[in-house]
Amino acid sequence: MNQRIFISSVQREFAKERRALAEMIRKDMLLGTFFDVFLFEEMAAQNRSAKSVYLDEVRNSDIYLGLFGCEYGFEDAEGVSPTEREYDLATECGKYRLAFVKRTAAHNRMPKERTLIAKVEREVTRMSFSSLAMLKKMVYEALFRYLQDRDVVNVRPFDGSYSLGVKLEDLDPERIANFVRMVRVAGKVTFAPGISTTEILSRLGAFDAGTGKIANAAALLFAKNPALFRPSWELKCLQLWGTTFEKPFPSYHIYHGTVFEQIDQALDFVMSRVDHWVGARDAAKSAQAPARSEFPIEAVREAIVNAVCHRDYTDDGSVQVMLFRDRLEVLNPGTLPRGWTAANLLQTHDSKPHNGILATAMQWAGYVEKSGYGTEDIVRKCKAWGLRVPEYHPSAVDFRLVLWRKEVKEPCDSTQGGGVAGGRGVESSVSMGVESDEKKPVKSRVLGSTRRLIPTSLKGVESGRGVALSLREQILLLIAEKPQGSTEVARSFGFRRVYGNLARRITTLLEDQLIEQTLPDKPNSRLQKYRITRKGRQVAKLLAKNHAAIPTQKKGAS
Repeated sequence: MNQRIFISSVQREFAKERRALAEMIRKDMLLGTFFDVFLFEEMAAQNRSAKSVYLDEVRNSDIYLGLFGCEYGFEDAEGVSPTEREYDLATECGKYRLAFVKRTAAHNRMPKERTLIAKVEREVTRMSFSSLAMLKKMVYEALFRYLQDRDVVNVRPFDGSYSLGVKLEDLDPERIANFVRMVRVAGKVTFAPGISTTEILSRLGAFDAGTGKIANAAALLFAKNPALFRPSWELKCLQLWGTTFEKPFPSYHIYHGTVFEQIDQALDFVMSRVDHWVGARDAAKSAQAPARSEFPIEAVREAIVNAVCHRDYTDDGSVQVMLFRDRLEVLNPGTLPRGWTAANLLQTHDSKPHNGILATAMQWAGYVEKSGYGTEDIVRKCKAWGLRVPEYHPSAVDFRLVLWRKEVKEPCDSTQGGGVAGGRGVESSVSMGVESDEKKPVKSRVLGSTRRLIPTSLKGVESGRGVALSLREQILLLIAEKPQGSTEVARSFGFRRVYGNLARRITTLLEDQLIEQTLPDKPNSRLQKYRITRKGRQVAKLLAKNHAAIPTQKKGAS
């Protein structure tokens, strides 16, 4: 509903100004959208007294706009003019009051008008004008400020505005305390012991001490339930078996919570579903075996942080993290700064975050190193990892980042150790997280079988090289044959028991409801097995559709 403005003045003295202001407000594209104007002289004839009409209109209006000049106006039996009665009633009803006084010498004003202006000046901040053009400019600015203060028109970034009406009681003390701990560990800024919530918000720029208002960013960072403010504040994560959208999705999760929690959950989603390599430990050089993930974790984190910090939070869309067979895509609602192209992101550039408070909080908490270098770091780290150069795809409505996975090739024989030979999803005996019955791993029934699945498109290639199934996919297909216990799964890979990466892959299959326990009420039973679900069966069929089984060539074969 539009806000109603009651223009009050001596009609005869300000007839021209009243009409001009009403016309300006009604015809202006912005003001006309949010305001209606009442002029007494435009009222049709009624069987009511003029006094009751104009006082009722004051009560029904949202804004009182008073013009004061030289004349006091007609006085009623009590010696009070309509203009003064309108002002007094607006004050009594708590209306938003705007007062504009025409400049003139004091002796030109009627005594009662001087007294009325003095009363107005004691109660509100009035503006003075000397011409119609000046008055129109002042009224426009005052009404625009009115819209700004109520976040109807917002020139501040979303995270810095107060449109959500966040209260201190909406914020979670434990989440704030956790943020303080992260800041102290990161060491980029110093918080005094016992720092208050309002002090933290003030330093972030999310608290106006003068008005007591709390910026929207506080809800995103620390709210007990951020989704209560905007249901669209969520992050969607999908895994897809192929290179295009094709159902069923093997994994689809929607994460809520604060922006920190969404970033952590999305990062865990990706890194738990890509491959990891662990090599043989050199006891002479290190106590730890060399380890490597398919993606540099810093690049994935930076990509997700950028999407969360730079998204348009006024849009009902959400950040999406999509793991395809050949790439990782991170998409967020929002556009680049005006005049920017993807080329700007591939070189050092000024930091222009859409949500500066969120970006500051991320930097203080150690989620990013420094502003303005994130997109460059992603490119540099992926190139150093041996991956293709990431791609940035801005559009008029959203922004998409693509991180390419390694080109998929057939894995080496896992019995030879040494980790992955370029294939996706095939890990060394150490990285799979299983222990061997012997000092040297025995041949895996899955990896070392006489038949291996490769893409249909590569069927018949002389060398038999193709896309290797990931460990997660191999486990799913194994359980699809028949229900399997943990020991059976481990022995299918030639090992004694399950732990580490193999255990994590089984956990993600359970979380994604691709497999289920046969004895869910007795999770630790020795009779416990895993069986494929209806959804898992659909995914297994999709895998079979995209791959064809062909014999694995023996060593030395041409």
